[in-house]
Amino acid sequence: MVKGIYVKLPTGIWVRIKGKISRTIVSRNKSKRSISYTLLGESIDKPPKTNNDPQAKYYISATRVTKYILRLLDETRTSKYIMIIKPITKEKYEVLIYGNSAEARKAHKIAEEMNILKQPPKKILEKLK
Repeated sequence: MVKGIYVKLPTGIWVRIKGKISRTIVSRNKSKRSISYTLLGESIDKPPKTNNDPQAKYYISATRVTKYILRLLDETRTSKYIMIIKPITKEKYEVLIYGNSAEARKAHKIAEEMNILKQPPKKILEKLK
């Protein structure tokens, strides 16, 4: 079982995130430089199966998924867990973390710091009642 971050795109394609690449952008007057990051991944048929319950489950804003993954790559050890991120609605993605509970807490804390945590969709809240 290959650990890491797996993302389901809105088109239904699964991608395993392998890392990030950076590029330097130079402005026209060559006085300003900035660094832009792009995720590097490979398409897969489906994420790995896990037999246990997730260590963490929460929802994040769809507009911040890429920035969240970039930060996870910088601040957590993705080789210690399996993270599955999939769209639930146009505005929300579900995050499931299997594996190391310390890394799961760290990933959740990063989402809190970025202020991207969202409430579960109404359908899920109704099931919980």
